[in-house]
Amino acid sequence: HAFRIKTHMENMSLPLNEPAYTALIRILSKANDVKGAEGLLAQAENCQQCKPKLRLYSPLIQAYCDNGDMLNAVKIWSRMYHINTVEGKTVNRGSATSNAIIQPSEKE
Repeated sequence: HAFRIKTHMENMSLPLNEPAYTALIRILSKANDVKGAEGLLAQAENCQQCKPKLRLYSPLIQAYCDNGDMLNAVKIWSRMYHINTVEGKTVNRGSATSNAIIQPSEKE
């Protein structure tokens, strides 16, 4: 159902926000679809309306660790790290950059 909502939102030209991307990445990561989750993570990193939080990355890192794939877990961690968690740092959004910060979630 979550992906039907995503499709419906896309059809209505409504961008997903960080909580929506996090939920979808969590679903795919728990289903062990790490490639799908990584694809959504890339979309979230390049979405202007999505302000990355630490919780966006953690389900995928956990999935890679659970599968014993430490190399890809570290690669995702590195992407998260380069987004920066310190106020005022530059956020890496693929080839583009902006002056945004990661906001830790209330539960993190």
